[in-house]
Amino acid sequence: MRHVKSAPLESDPMETDPCLCAFFEARAAMERGEVPVGAVIVRDGKIISRAGNQTLQAKDPTAHAEILAIQQACRARRPKDSPAAISM
Repeated sequence: MRHVKSAPLESDPMETDPCLCAFFEARAAMERGEVPVGAVIVRDGKIISRAGNQTLQAKDPTAHAEILAIQQACRARRPKDSPAAISM
């Protein structure tokens, strides 16, 4: 019997595919009763933040997915980065 080396496991698409990640964030928002919108911010090919709408849950009309994702990305950015480094 010949031994065949198995292929390496693929990484989680939720962590590597921005469109799929945004879709799942939107779906989670819908399941919470929110408008189904998801947002993902990518830097250097890696997802650095993601969010779904939370306007109803947070009782905050500004808690849109895009705003929340930008806020998370700004909190996670390295100190040497300028605020202009994060854009939509």
